Amino acid sequence: DPSAYLEYLKLWKENYDNSFSKFLNTPMMGINRELLEKQFDSLDKYIRFNVHLNEYLANIYKLGQETMKKTLNDYAAMYKEGMQPKSFEEFYKYWTKEINNAFDRLFFSDDFSKLVGHTLDAMTSFKIEVDKLWEEYLTFMPIAKKSEMDSLYKTVYEMKKEIKSLRKELDEFKALKEVNSEKEKSKK
Repeated sequence: DPSAYLEYLKLWKENYDNSFSKFLNTPMMGINRELLEKQFDSLDKYIRFNVHLNEYLANIYKLGQETMKKTLNDYAAMYKEGMQPKSFEEFYKYWTKEINNAFDRLFFSDDFSKLVGHTLDAMTSFKIEVDKLWEEYLTFMPIAKKSEMDSLYKTVYEMKKEIKSLRKELDEFKALKEVNSEKEKSKK
């Protein structure tokens, strides 16, 4: 039952916020304090992202299930009245029209837009924390990390800009030197 599942997710999130989440967000102690904090923070972000994602998917599933049930009930009512679609193509067109209308109502609702926003925020937060955590894990490996590569790319970019600027100045200087040289020749 998608409605019951959505209610379960709501209760689960409330209980998580009041219990396990507090444990994950407690300050750490010891030598690996920073690493543990990053691990726990990424786990917290992962759980929150999964809750939002499941809520998002459950809403879509619920809509599909309710719309299919409504379509089949409508078909049964049309059949009793002798007005049912005569071919599968007619039924398919009727069903797609109903499901499209239902999805339009869902996708353009304020609540669903907020849910999508919360889901994307949770996904982004999780991705940022996981990237930081992997950066930490990779410090023990003899490979370049993203932050090091970003720093390198920035340095190369700045050096290219500086070289381009110096070439421009050099070309201007050469042009000025040629003009002065021509003036000297014309004076002699």
